[in-house]
This record gives sequence, structure tokens and C-alpha cells, in this order.
Amino acid sequence: MRIFIADADAGTRLALQMYLHREPGLYVTGMTSQSQGLVTQVKASQPDVLLLDWKLPRAFMQDLIAEILQLIKPPKVVVLSADPDVESTAMSAGADAFVSQNGPPDKLLEVLYSMQNAQMLSGRNK
Repeated sequence: MRIFIADADAGTRLALQMYLHREPGLYVTGMTSQSQGLVTQVKASQPDVLLLDWKLPRAFMQDLIAEILQLIKPPKVVVLSADPDVESTAMSAGADAFVSQNGPPDKLLEVLYSMQNAQMLSGRNK
């Protein structure tokens, strides 16, 4: 599964990259700290999943998610936030999942592997 990380914090991006790197079948295809140019980067790297920090600078997140979902091959969008109140807004905006940044790291893996399994099943049914 190809993953793109968009997070404002350099330490968080690096930690996510290292954490995902140790998991078989999960590959980080790109990272950014900016909302500007994100859609272009996602389009170019064609990830299966976008990990999206809700507090990415200079972005109205609902519009950004809508723009990402308009791509010909949009990735699944997993919103990351320490604020649990963001979940309903993120899901209403079209996110596929929400993961609390205050929760255990294994929750992110659970969500990613669930998406990977669903992708494999839908591929078999085509």
C-alpha cells in the first residue's frame, strides 16, 4: 500500500515514515508540510492512502479534501488530529477515516490494514 504523509510537524512526518517503514507492504511515496501543492504531489505519486494532518497550514480542509477526491484516482483519506471534535467534520467532508493523534499508534495500522484488505477484496470482485 502506497502512503503519502501531509503533516505540518517535521517530527511527526519522520515518526510516521519510520513507523510505517517497518511494516511489510506499507510504503511512503511522499511527504509534505504544506497544503500548497499537495493535490499536485498526490496526483503525481498516486498513493493509495493520504494521511492528512487536519491543521495543515494555509488550508480550508473541507475544500482540500473535496479537491483530492476529484482526482481521477483519488486516494483514501485518513485525517489525523489531536482534537476529537474534528472527526465528524472530517468524515462529513469526505474523509474515509479519522485517527486521533493522541491514541495508540496501532490504531493507525489497524485503519491502514483494514483499507488494504478492503482494497484487495474489491479488486478480487472486479
